[in-house]
Amino acid sequence: MVAEQDGAQARALYTLNSGSHWEYKPDDREYKPVNLVRIPGSQYLILDSGKGRVMILDSEKTVIEEQSSFPDEEDIPTNLQRPHSLSWTQEGTILVADTGNNRILELNRQLGAIWVYGGETLEASSPIQAPLAATRLADGNTAIIDSGSKRVIIVSPEKEVLRQLGTQKELPDPSCLFRRGDDPRLWVGDASGKILCYDEQGTVLRSITQVKSPPKPNDLFGSAGTESLSGISGLYVDPEENILLSLRNSGRVLLLQRGESVLGLITGL
Repeated sequence: MVAEQDGAQARALYTLNSGSHWEYKPDDREYKPVNLVRIPGSQYLILDSGKGRVMILDSEKTVIEEQSSFPDEEDIPTNLQRPHSLSWTQEGTILVADTGNNRILELNRQLGAIWVYGGETLEASSPIQAPLAATRLADGNTAIIDSGSKRVIIVSPEKEVLRQLGTQKELPDPSCLFRRGDDPRLWVGDASGKILCYDEQGTVLRSITQVKSPPKPNDLFGSAGTESLSGISGLYVDPEENILLSLRNSGRVLLLQRGESVLGLITGL
């Protein structure tokens, strides 16, 4: 799943080296997708930062649901402002990082708000500032990237901050989160160029800072080099721990075989 904000298109790819099997690219200059997620029922979630809206489309690219305004904690309708990412939970709900409004929204399948964390515009009164991502954990708590404080916090359903994940040294600039199904592990991408995998207790299980790059075409000896991961902006991890990674600084998407070597890439995004 690839959302190209500047290219104004959202694509579901078979592989990195073949064509799209689903693509949504309307003739709309304001359309700027920042997230694409496939959900049960062969439907697709799109977060459109350009128009500040969440969309649900079917496999025929028909818009089923669309919403741009959601109530805050005082039940006052507020439009999305610079939304950054969304994720699908096991409960069948949607978590949206409404970055410009300093809040995390949880939506039902009809795009109605059922939980709001944050939302205060004044820095002194807001529990989070400019959140970049949120994902639901196996224990029902929610991991949130608070970019204003450059930290990952774990928040209970009752909106209590239970703990901070990692240290400032481990995560100097967290940028994205990923958790798969029943797997309790949480993967965190940091824009400084590292991927960390945590268990439920917050212990680091794995740290990735460099990967093997393929030999260059003009390298007569065919030796592999190493590549840093600076500018991480999104990640997806499959059951075999192959990692799909977007790098904002270089406009690339990398496929990392077991998180160790570059198996494929898309450039020019």
